[in-house]
Amino acid sequence: MRKRVLTLLLALTMCLGLCVPAMASEVSGNVPTKKEVEAMFPMSWDMPLGFGNAYLKQETDLRDLDKNPVSCSGYFMTTQTVTLTILNQAASEEFGVVFAFQAFENDGTGVYNALKDWGTDFDTQEGYLSLLATDPSIDIPIGGDEFAGRDVIIMMYMLIGFFPKDGEKVMYNEVFFFKPGMVTVTPIPETPEVSTDPVTAAPTASTVLVNGEKKAFDAYNIEGSNYFKLRDLAYVLNGTDKQFEVGWDAAARAISLTSGAAYTAVGGEMTGQSGGAQAAKPSAAKILLDGEEISLTAYEIGGNNYFKLRDIGQTFDFGINWDGGSRTIAIDTSVPYTAE
Repeated sequence: MRKRVLTLLLALTMCLGLCVPAMASEVSGNVPTKKEVEAMFPMSWDMPLGFGNAYLKQETDLRDLDKNPVSCSGYFMTTQTVTLTILNQAASEEFGVVFAFQAFENDGTGVYNALKDWGTDFDTQEGYLSLLATDPSIDIPIGGDEFAGRDVIIMMYMLIGFFPKDGEKVMYNEVFFFKPGMVTVTPIPETPEVSTDPVTAAPTASTVLVNGEKKAFDAYNIEGSNYFKLRDLAYVLNGTDKQFEVGWDAAARAISLTSGAAYTAVGGEMTGQSGGAQAAKPSAAKILLDGEEISLTAYEIGGNNYFKLRDIGQTFDFGINWDGGSRTIAIDTSVPYTAE
């Protein structure tokens, strides 16, 4: 089957001529249409840019080896090397696909001439790639380091043959153009791993004032920063201009914060410290602020989440001041947040 399909496809390719992208007309009956056939061989590539966003519609002057014009109304802009993956979803031995290639290089005048030493050799039938019934897919590299720094367009000719045991035989062809080196993909930096190892949380020994009034919080100092319970902060700020509600979004499985809303007490707020140093584990709690996900530094201590005080101050824009002489933390809702 492989030899039969290849012989027929290559013979017809030679008859059509690589540079004459004439489409076969759609046929009726039990023979699939061109649109149906194309759907059987979906194409993807290993570039983050989609096909539609990478296509540049631009008439380009290409010339074959005999200096005859080659129709090119646009091309796909790609990285220096891109790999096309074409799946075989035909599920039939009556199909075969052949791919042929030609590269064209700009001669400095805007004319792209076919390269004699690159592409499919029609005289020896070398350089063809094929996708037959037994192949689940095919990977086709386009471009490469050999074209680095060169203004090159690569043409891929795709010929699909349908050979039923009984009935009409038909072929459909498509031509694709690619221009390598026009897209640069910036590697996404690796996100540093966040340690999940427990750290020591020491009870905050500092005095805490809220709008000048002393409050006894269940708070801890972790690596030089103070961490408070969300509900404790919401409780003492309730009724001020910086009040916020704390809830649970079951659908999003997240803690929900609503700025400007009155806080609803649930009991257990401002119960004081449990005493002694505690093991604190980085928290993966998801936080939504007015419906939008935000990132806050938090630790889990004894089953409760404690959040960095300055993160909360910045989030709801209230002032936080530190008096080293009296070892006092001052929370002031009448002034905006100022970074350290």
